[in-house]
Amino acid sequence: MDGHDRSEFDSVRAGPHWPEPRLPRASEQLVVRRQLDSDALTLHVAGVIDTITAPRLAVDLELALGSGASLLIVDLTGVEFLAAAGINLLVDVQRLTEGHTTEMRVVARGPVTGRPLEVLGLDAYLDVYSSVAAARR
Repeated sequence: MDGHDRSEFDSVRAGPHWPEPRLPRASEQLVVRRQLDSDALTLHVAGVIDTITAPRLAVDLELALGSGASLLIVDLTGVEFLAAAGINLLVDVQRLTEGHTTEMRVVARGPVTGRPLEVLGLDAYLDVYSSVAAARR
């Protein structure tokens, strides 16, 4: 052998000072706060929207569509990262609302949320606003 006791190296690697890696749960990466004002339901979304968190947001959006509100505002101003999974989800929900009594409006601005929607041309498909106040009008 090479003169080293392998058990020494194994104990260093597996020692208590090496924590097990842990992926954050979707609930730690994404926060959705609901606000109901008369017939408008606003989902204030904060954190990361990616392949891990998009399914959780999909549940929130599905519940919002079933709430009976005539207007659903999806506020993305607190989003720090918007991946393709989140963009696809917005497009899918927009398609659902086309035959639904609920109208969806998206609040997105800046390089994280507004710019990707603009670059992809989705600001022409989605009803995109720069603020929640503007989306409520």
